[in-house]
Amino acid sequence: AAAAAAAAAAAAQAQQNAAHDLEGARDDLEHASRRVITLTGSESSLRQQVETAAKRAEALKDEAIAAADSLRASRAESRELLEALEAAEAKHATLSAILGASKTREAELVHDFDAARA
Repeated sequence: AAAAAAAAAAAAQAQQNAAHDLEGARDDLEHASRRVITLTGSESSLRQQVETAAKRAEALKDEAIAAADSLRASRAESRELLEALEAAEAKHATLSAILGASKTREAELVHDFDAARA
């Protein structure tokens, strides 16, 4: 009977120890679950930040390409304007030479006319 009582006491103690261990394991599992939820949320947030950064990088790349295209077009337009200016200056020089020659010819004709009248 004493052995049975001792065995019953040992069984009760073992059951109490197992219940305590189970409660500790549940607490550990609950803590681990909260940690997983936190990490999953952090991962999702980081993934979203990476996606946002990738989209922004793509937009910046597109802006850089557009700026480079605009710069090339502006340079081409500047070259065209410079060529037009050079052509206008050449035409001005030609017209100035023609005007100078016309004034010289006019002076010669006036001189000849005056000489013929005299």
